[in-house]
Amino acid sequence: MLRNIYQFALCLVVIMITSCDGGQVDCGSRPELNVDQGQLDSEIAEIEAYLEGQSIEYETDPSGIRYTVIEAGTGEGPNYCATVSIDYTGRELGSTENFISGIDAQIPLRNNSVVPGFKIAIANMNRNAEYKVYVPASLLTVKGISQPQPANLPLGENVEFRIRLTSY
Repeated sequence: MLRNIYQFALCLVVIMITSCDGGQVDCGSRPELNVDQGQLDSEIAEIEAYLEGQSIEYETDPSGIRYTVIEAGTGEGPNYCATVSIDYTGRELGSTENFISGIDAQIPLRNNSVVPGFKIAIANMNRNAEYKVYVPASLLTVKGISQPQPANLPLGENVEFRIRLTSY
């Protein structure tokens, strides 16, 4: 009888190990984007029109983010499980007033409340890099999160961030 209990327990352990990932997050995978592609395309077109109208050269990320490298930095970038230290400012696209700023802000990229656009932008950077990042409004929301990070985001608006990644 005791032998049968041990065998049953062993089977349960094997099933639990093989049937789930143990709650682990794939630190190398981009956040899942659950967006309306038509809306995202419209926001990207608005950002590109702004950048071209201002004669700003930019690079393109497959997510829809556009960015300008101000300073390249060194080394590899952080993964999506890192906690990073950044200096940043954020403003609505084309505005001259910041809606948010931070110095030596600690941002846990693993946190589900950090908006996908911000995570993707930071994971593209490396140590001591400084970028100006243009994020479509669709990438500033997290499904099921009422208070996304960074705080004070003007939801529904395209934004630009100036970000310096100091450590991770």
